[in-house]
Parts: sequence; structure tokens; C-alpha cells
Amino acid sequence: MKSIDLRHRLAAVLLAMCLVVCCALPAFATSANIVLGRLGSLHVRLYDTHNDVPLRGGELTLYQVASVKRTNGNLYFDYTGDFTGCGVVLGDLSDSTLADQLLEYMPQGARGTTKTVDADGNVTFEDLELGLYLIVQSKASNGYAPIKPFLVSLPMAENGKWNYEVDAS
Repeated sequence: MKSIDLRHRLAAVLLAMCLVVCCALPAFATSANIVLGRLGSLHVRLYDTHNDVPLRGGELTLYQVASVKRTNGNLYFDYTGDFTGCGVVLGDLSDSTLADQLLEYMPQGARGTTKTVDADGNVTFEDLELGLYLIVQSKASNGYAPIKPFLVSLPMAENGKWNYEVDAS
């Protein structure tokens, strides 16, 4: 009777270990498939849904906050340039205050790429290194207040794959 109980316990432990490994595989597979040297692009569209019109004019400035690094199969962001040593924790990227915290820290004269919003409300930033980017409306569209700054990860994980051409509206 004891040997049957021992076999059941051993089988339960092995099953639990298999479940843990199987659950970790999708995350590992996604991490393993990222191409760190690849460049990406970011397309931003500004649109007033209330009045059903694109937000024309104005300027958006893009700042690289961090680059993507991999150590032992784990991906993480590593602060770069003007944001090195800022002390802001990049834990929850969906935290709505994170972009504001980084903007508050950003030193005067920080280097970014500024582009004018076209007549259709579009701006595209191309040939970008992989990383975390802060987007700030440096000049508002006529008749509108500036949009709230926000963060975008490049690439962005979508449906278990990496998207290197990210759209933000």
C-alpha cells in the first residue's frame, strides 16, 4: 500500500514539474525569437474621435529611454543616454504615471528626434534601435492641448510574436 502511495506522489510531483516547464515555454520562446540587432519603426496617429478629424500640425518628439538587453535568456530594459541613472523603476510599463516621471526627470537639452504631424495626423519614426521610447508632444496641434506623454516598447509583443513596426494612436 505504501509503494502505491509513493508512486502516486512521485507521479504528482513529475506532473507538476511538467506543467511548470510547459507554462514557461511560451515566454521563453518569445524571448528567444527576438532579433536584438534589428531596427524597427513607430507610427503615431493623432485623431480627435469626438469631432472625427485628424489632429494636424504640431510636433512630436521621440526620446529613447532604454535599450533592450538579454542576459541568460531574460529580456530587460537598460537606461540609455539622458536617462542613465534616473532612478525611475521600469517595473509596470502600463503605469500611467511612468511617462510623466521620466519626463520630469529628463534633463534640459535632452536629445530626441522631432517630427511635424502631417495633414492626416500621422508621424513615422523609422530605423529605430530596439528599446523603450518616450513620446512627447513638443508643439500642440492648432486648437488643441498637447497630448499626454506616453511610452512605447519597440518591439512590442503581440500574440506571441514580436512586432517591429509599432502603431500608436
